[in-house]
Amino acid sequence: MEYPLSAVSVFLEARGLPFEFVGSVPINGSGEDVDIAVLTTGGVDRDDLITALVVSGFTTKQHGYERLGEEDDLFVSYRLGDVNILVCSNQRTYERFTKGRDFCILLKSLGVSTDDKRVRVAIHGMVSNGDMKQVLKDLSRFK
Repeated sequence: MEYPLSAVSVFLEARGLPFEFVGSVPINGSGEDVDIAVLTTGGVDRDDLITALVVSGFTTKQHGYERLGEEDDLFVSYRLGDVNILVCSNQRTYERFTKGRDFCILLKSLGVSTDDKRVRVAIHGMVSNGDMKQVLKDLSRFK
């Protein structure tokens, strides 16, 4: 799959919100879907984006993973077709996705295979918070 530098990018750019491609496509060059992390400031930015996503047909009900956490660790995932928008309510959460991606790319350049989604999830978890128990819990959904 190639980056959908089309309606989704235009949609996000028009709102002036920072966004980056994360997940398997930028890490491995292909994937089953495209993950895009979007940084909002919470409040109005977040609510307006979510409203626009829902009106455009995105939903939280079509995929296997979504998460609402504490205010300092909040994101929600919206999906339409093969595009997954990760709406991040603060810089810390946004950087968890971008740093996880960057670390996977670094390890891949050193010869570590990142083809297995479990590897990417584990790396993301360790980069995010280093909590091994949480990483193992996240990985348990792949059994």
